[in-house]
Amino acid sequence: MRFIFIALCASACLGARGAEVELFGVGARSCEEYAESRRDADPVLMAIYASWLTGYISGYNVYASSRSPKAAGEVTVQQLLAHIDRYCGQRPASTFQAGADDLIGSMAKRR
Repeated sequence: MRFIFIALCASACLGARGAEVELFGVGARSCEEYAESRRDADPVLMAIYASWLTGYISGYNVYASSRSPKAAGEVTVQQLLAHIDRYCGQRPASTFQAGADDLIGSMAKRR
């Protein structure tokens, strides 16, 4: 089971580099849908987005642990979501996952 999760996360991370991947969960939703959820301030839906994002980042860190700098570190979930807010505000047609990839790229560059 753990291998399948890691393989799915690795596959999703590699998808940001050009290959077509099938996304699961809220990562497949558009930035516009995410922004609407943010405006509605639905605590359950925001917990789902936050959980998906932190799981995605954790999966990236497991996959990239021997290949490149890890993403995130000593940041709060609110700081992570603030980055997604900025990304999605500029790209409403993009996906939540694309915003997560942008976040990972920016965090990895800082480390």
